[in-house]
Amino acid sequence: KSIPSFFVLLSLFTLDAPKNDGMDFVVELYPGVADTLSSWISHAKDSNTELRLYTAVDTGATNTRVSIGNDKEDILVAKFQADSTRQLVRCLGELGQLLSEVIPNIKDVVKGGCIAAAGRILDNGSRAEITNYLEGAENQNLLRSELPAELFPQNATLIINDLESCCYGISALNKFGTLSSFFKKLLPTASASSEPFQIGGRHYLVIAIGTGLGVGLLMSLDKNDGENLTVLPLEGGHILLSPSAPSDQNHAEEEELLAFASNLLYKSQYTIEYEDLVSGRGLELLHQFVCRKDEEAPQRCIDAAQIVRKATSEPPCDKAVKALELHYKYLARATQNLAVVLQAKGVFWAGDNQVRNGAFVDKIAADLEKELLSHPKFSWINEMPVFSQIKNFNINIAGALFIAKRQASLVQ
Repeated sequence: KSIPSFFVLLSLFTLDAPKNDGMDFVVELYPGVADTLSSWISHAKDSNTELRLYTAVDTGATNTRVSIGNDKEDILVAKFQADSTRQLVRCLGELGQLLSEVIPNIKDVVKGGCIAAAGRILDNGSRAEITNYLEGAENQNLLRSELPAELFPQNATLIINDLESCCYGISALNKFGTLSSFFKKLLPTASASSEPFQIGGRHYLVIAIGTGLGVGLLMSLDKNDGENLTVLPLEGGHILLSPSAPSDQNHAEEEELLAFASNLLYKSQYTIEYEDLVSGRGLELLHQFVCRKDEEAPQRCIDAAQIVRKATSEPPCDKAVKALELHYKYLARATQNLAVVLQAKGVFWAGDNQVRNGAFVDKIAADLEKELLSHPKFSWINEMPVFSQIKNFNINIAGALFIAKRQASLVQ
């Protein structure tokens, strides 16, 4: 099956991005957006059909992306920076005003909206605590009622967890038969493949590394229905990390690492979560640990992007390589624990980071497989496929659009 036009548009979201320098957070439309939306208006008028639009937002720790869709296609309209819900609401308000200049009756034609956010979703999707924003309730709390009416009809808008939207996006790709355009089978190594595949009839774990560690579950409630998968949002990144076996050759070093991380993060009051090591900040912590005996303090202060560059450059930095290997080792262990508990029969490692680090992950796939199967119930997961994302694509936006359309259909 061919990829629908809206998937093609979303996969090209990095092209011709408007610049947004400085801290004024001024919102601009992407080039060509006004023309595309005007053509939709003209087509609806010429064909005497109702124009129905939907808003989808993916809030990231660095960039927020907004898409507008109709019943057949969609277009990414803007990208802006925000690190608090106050800035998010203000920027969305500016965007609503810009779009109302193109679509004068925008409040009448936007039928549904959805925001995908990292963190806890409360009160049936009417409130969120966005945890990858600045600390404090004034920076993290978001209410549906404060969103601009131009983009978000109150009776047909939902705030959802970002991994929930990722799951819906993967489900949509599966329905269109295009999963293999964006994912490949990484594990088991003996059957690794880029061949086309579809999923269904069982549960699938979805994991994405970013500012935090996002986890969701695609559930098949009917084993005879491969298309209609139910999404269960989870906070699996906050599961406490399980230590290696005493017989593991790296057990002593791991004990030192866990003590180091617990002291740094929690003043040794708590053991650590998987997210503390499997995230951007987690990679930075691992690099600090690896460099703990270095005399040059600046070596311990580089950020996650720099660590990845050092690990994947030629020649690679040994300490950066070790930090990144540990980072993925604990991703494999988190996957192992979650898959056993949730009875998942397949796993997706999703996200742009997975794409950027794909060559590195391929090189250590055998070690990751060994870590994945280091569990008393290894026979439950030894044939479980792990699919790794291979192509940039805003899966969260695709999932949020699905929800926006669903919300609109509920109030027709």
